[in-house]
Amino acid sequence: MISFKDVSLRYDRGAGVKNINFQVQRGEFVYLIGPSGAGKSTLLRMLYMDIFPNTGYVEVDQFNSNTIKRRQIPKLRQKVGMIFQDYKLLNDRDVFQNVALPLVVMGASRRDIDRRVTKTLEEVGLTHRKHYFPGELSGGEQQRVSIARAIAKDPLVLLADEPTGNLDYGVAQEILNLLWRVNAKGTAVFMATHNIELIKNRPARTFRLSHGEFKGELLP
Repeated sequence: MISFKDVSLRYDRGAGVKNINFQVQRGEFVYLIGPSGAGKSTLLRMLYMDIFPNTGYVEVDQFNSNTIKRRQIPKLRQKVGMIFQDYKLLNDRDVFQNVALPLVVMGASRRDIDRRVTKTLEEVGLTHRKHYFPGELSGGEQQRVSIARAIAKDPLVLLADEPTGNLDYGVAQEILNLLWRVNAKGTAVFMATHNIELIKNRPARTFRLSHGEFKGELLP
C-alpha cells in the first residue's frame, strides 16, 4: 500500500533524506524513530504529497509521486489522515466543527457529517466536549480532537508526526493506546517519534533514521 523506492530529497539548505527504500502493507502499525532533524517529518510530508522527492518515487495506494496530477492530490488526501504535534485546530470553531472540516471539504452530506463526527467523537471519548473550543481543552484533549479529525474520513493510513511530543508521559500513553485502537479497526498507522521509552510496551515494526539516512529496521 505504501512504497518508497530509491527516494532522495535535498532542501536548498542542505538537509533532506537519501536513498530511502521500504514498504508498508495495509493495516500495519509502523514507528519511525530518530532524533530531531533526522528526516522523519520529511518522509511523512512526502506520503501526504506535500513535498516530492528529487529522485525515486513514493506510492500510496494507486497514487505515485512521479505521475500524480495536481487535481488528484485532494483524492489522495482523502485516503491519508494527518496528525500534527501542534494539533493545528481552528480556534474559532468548536470540537464538532473541527472534526467535521475534512468531511465538509469532501462534500459529504449534512446527515453523513453528523453521523460520522458523532461516531468518531465517541471513539476518542470527547462526546461531552463537542461544543467546546480548542482553547477550553487540555493538550491531551486537543490531540484527541486532532486524531478524530484525521480518522473521521476513514483513511487507509494515519500519519502521526510526533503526536505525543508536547504531552506528559501518562497522557502520551493514552494517545498511543488510542492510535493502536484505530489500527485495530484496519487503518495503517505510521507514527514518527523520538520517544523510545514510550513505545517499548507497544512494540511494532520500526524504521530508524539518522541525518536523513535509513539506519535499519527493528521487528517487534
